[in-house]
Amino acid sequence: MCTRNGQCYVGQAGSSEGVGGRWRRHRYALRKGTHPSKYMQRSWNKYGEGAFEWHIIEPVANSKKLQTREQFWMDSLCPKFNTAPAAGSNLGLRMSEAARAKMSATRRGRTKAPRTAEHRENLSRALMGKCWGHHDGETKSRISKKMKGRHISKETREKLSKANSGKTLSEETRSRLSKANTGKVQSTETREKKSRSLKGRQVSEETRRKISETHRKRHRESTNESIALAPSANMSLTSSNPTDTSKPECLDCITHTLPDG
Repeated sequence: MCTRNGQCYVGQAGSSEGVGGRWRRHRYALRKGTHPSKYMQRSWNKYGEGAFEWHIIEPVANSKKLQTREQFWMDSLCPKFNTAPAAGSNLGLRMSEAARAKMSATRRGRTKAPRTAEHRENLSRALMGKCWGHHDGETKSRISKKMKGRHISKETREKLSKANSGKTLSEETRSRLSKANTGKVQSTETREKKSRSLKGRQVSEETRRKISETHRKRHRESTNESIALAPSANMSLTSSNPTDTSKPECLDCITHTLPDG
């Protein structure tokens, strides 16, 4: 708080950094003239370091409630030194055109260097065994409620389709996925949820056609393998009449007479 003009700043300090550590960071930036809050920096430059005081307005025992309480005091005190109106977020922060142009110029043309095989291996080892996306029951419930009834527009579907079309997984990736999913058994609850979510769902004719084509393609591939291994068996498929000397039917026609999948 600046005692000369009565303006203040509201922030939080976790147990790892502490109040003293947080204040030191602010003071260090203010002394260098690089504090992100230009209003606080101007007051510091005008009135000097001696005009600023630091106070604990509320000790919070539960660290999970720090942000909630910070927002409460921000709403109550309306601190002018805070650059954003929302605690722990830049939501509502308005940047000047000059700042936007500077950020754009800084990022323009910046490209990431391709990762080497050694770098990828190091990342793989560092992330191995870590579980991502595991939420507690309350979080899952909130996500579920938020996503319920949400419909993806046709334009978005087309964009997703274009982005994913032609993508193929390497044999190594397929092998890893296969090993990771081998032996996995879904719980009864999961199977029931899937069943309920799919009940009554109408599949469009276009989707049916795509599914059918995929099944036919897979069947052709498997039939081709059979032909390569046993050509005589293929001949028995193409003509059931041993005296028939006509050319065998094309493979596409044969697969159409067989059940999909």
